[in-house]
Amino acid sequence: MQTLFAAAPAAAAIRDSGGCTPLELLLTNRYGTNAAGELGVHDPQAMLQLLQACKRPAEPIGLGAALPLSAFEAASLPAACLAAALPAALAHSPAQARLLVAHLPPHDAARLRTLALCLARVQRTAAAPLPLPLLQRILVQAAGLLYA
Repeated sequence: MQTLFAAAPAAAAIRDSGGCTPLELLLTNRYGTNAAGELGVHDPQAMLQLLQACKRPAEPIGLGAALPLSAFEAASLPAACLAAALPAALAHSPAQARLLVAHLPPHDAARLRTLALCLARVQRTAAAPLPLPLLQRILVQAAGLLYA
């Protein structure tokens, strides 16, 4: 799975006829917990709950125990789930937010970076820095609009 997701990250979001992603299938298999651990999934139950929450976009996604995500876990999440997880990642640490944004599709990550650069330019020009929580909220709302 690591090789597959590294070569074709979009494969992580492909669902089978039952609506499950490759990682969900691994985590629901009774022997999959060991394999998931070897792949870098630090909390298989939390990851499974997160993947299942991605199927219900109307509900807020709580990362809770799933943070911090490993690089493999971030690569295994569908892009819409990554965007929905951005608020929790920002609250956890800038490193987690960078990890999530790095696994968004390149055009979506570029949009968020462009927005961040525009905000920085406006702040510098106006000599009026915005509080970090406000900047984070703007970026989170922008990420949410990518998959609305």
